[in-house]
Amino acid sequence: MTKFLLVIYLCSQINQQCYQVNQQPYEYEDYWSCMRDGYGKSFELLYSDTKRENVEKYRFSTRWTCAEMKPSNV
Repeated sequence: MTKFLLVIYLCSQINQQCYQVNQQPYEYEDYWSCMRDGYGKSFELLYSDTKRENVEKYRFSTRWTCAEMKPSNV
């Protein structure tokens, strides 16, 4: 069965760089669940986990991807 990995990035619009924030990608059984959590976890990152002053100073935004895991041929 296909699984998906959610990887979230915190991006600075000042220096035009993005940094992965979750060291281990989150794993999901389907694309819909991955995308739903991408929106939710990104919202939490900006509005709960990051100080407002830093969001303003660095012009933070988020982006994420739900990458399909290919079954390995073992």
